[in-house]
Amino acid sequence: MRIVIGTQNKAKLKAISDAIDESPYFWEWVIVEWISAESWVSEQPRSLEETLSWAIWRVKHMIQSGEQADYYIGLEWGVSLLKDSGMLFWFVAISNGTNLHFANSSMIPLPENFKIELFENKADLWDLARTLSWDSDITHKWGTYWELTDGMITRDIAFKQAIHCAFAPFFNKNYI
Repeated sequence: MRIVIGTQNKAKLKAISDAIDESPYFWEWVIVEWISAESWVSEQPRSLEETLSWAIWRVKHMIQSGEQADYYIGLEWGVSLLKDSGMLFWFVAISNGTNLHFANSSMIPLPENFKIELFENKADLWDLARTLSWDSDITHKWGTYWELTDGMITRDIAFKQAIHCAFAPFFNKNYI
């Protein structure tokens, strides 16, 4: 079985590989590979709809490119205002070439100063996230979730949750 993901981000590849290893749906050999699937997204999606649209676009781009796979996975992170809170989350879109399912990660509230920078000053979360840690490579390692939860939730946990939820409709008897 071949699963392709539209990113070169090692953290995303690891999260998908780990989610598949933990899944009851994959008991045969699975190859997870990345291919280029630029999202052409604005630097920072700022709504649920925009973030989901770009995750789906990544999947459609991989399929339309002629890439052969059993499943195509697109991930996109975004921020959105809900009530008066800035929220951080991920969307995962998965297709088998015929059906498409998606899910989002848990959402985490952003600090008030981040909300102001993101929504009033149009800053990029990557730049803001780098201010949280001594390690400027936070966005490619443990992630903003880890910093904002004092290590209780890593980006991998947030990814895996969404990946499991997006894969379920392909296999769970309640959807079939």
